Amino acid sequence: KQWYQRRVAITAGTVSQDRAIKKITQLKDTTSSIVDERRELVTSLQEKDERIVNLREQLQNISAMGAGFSDTESIISEASEYNDVVTETLRRRNTKLKDKIRRLEEILAKCKTTIQHGIDATNSLTREKVYI
Repeated sequence: KQWYQRRVAITAGTVSQDRAIKKITQLKDTTSSIVDERRELVTSLQEKDERIVNLREQLQNISAMGAGFSDTESIISEASEYNDVVTETLRRRNTKLKDKIRRLEEILAKCKTTIQHGIDATNSLTREKVYI
């Protein structure tokens, strides 16, 4: 009867480890997709910044040539406001992604601890089995 109970405990430990490993794999995949998304956001922000700089330069060139555009300053101002809005939006999203990554890393650390406890328990039961 004791042997059966130990066998059940070893099996339960193995199942727990399998679940933890599956969860770790899922967390790694999620983290990878978040990192990819963040990379895309940074690239998008850089492209938008470059575009705004180019538009400002074009508007300043037109203004310097005396093309008679009275609303050049308002266009530059609108471009600047748009840049600020886009930048702030991307910063907020970046902060949310960083928080999500931090939470996933905490869950991953807990899963690793659970696996280690399962391994320790399995090793202990195996030593007891050998001893018996």
